[in-house]
Amino acid sequence: PIEPRLFLSRIRGTWKSVMDQAELVFAVEIPNDKVMVLGDEDSMHRLFSILLENAANFTPPGGLIRIATAVQESLVVFSVQDSGLGIASEHKQHIFDRFYRAVPAGGWPAKGSGLGLALAKWIAERHGTDLKVESEPGIGSNFSFSLQRVALPAKDALNALNDVSSRTNKIHS
Repeated sequence: PIEPRLFLSRIRGTWKSVMDQAELVFAVEIPNDKVMVLGDEDSMHRLFSILLENAANFTPPGGLIRIATAVQESLVVFSVQDSGLGIASEHKQHIFDRFYRAVPAGGWPAKGSGLGLALAKWIAERHGTDLKVESEPGIGSNFSFSLQRVALPAKDALNALNDVSSRTNKIHS
């Protein structure tokens, strides 16, 4: 299991200097509730890194990148939001396809190999969730997914974690 408060604190520490160098405002909302979610921490770190790298690559200096959380009864919803270029509607249906690279508006060069969002979606699916996107050109993007809260006795939580780990260990191979 992952404790979002600790996990997001580590993400903030990892990415703060990158965002500072890019002259971006970086905000991380850390939940007040002490909750646990079901997931593989290394895989979730990779998913957040992909989303944050994309946000940093397509948000101009002075823009905002924010990680938000919403604790619900049985889920915790995570989102990575940016005030960047946004994604045109004709590209949204393809951005999770392997090797797909949308041509950014405003003369920005296309970056990356087109594999990052495909991998992020795969990681989310291995955790039993969907990676969703809302985006408008010139306004920014919001990528979100949810993870199951864990409210199990320690033995059951360990069994559930082993189940998720067995589905995600291919990521680390």
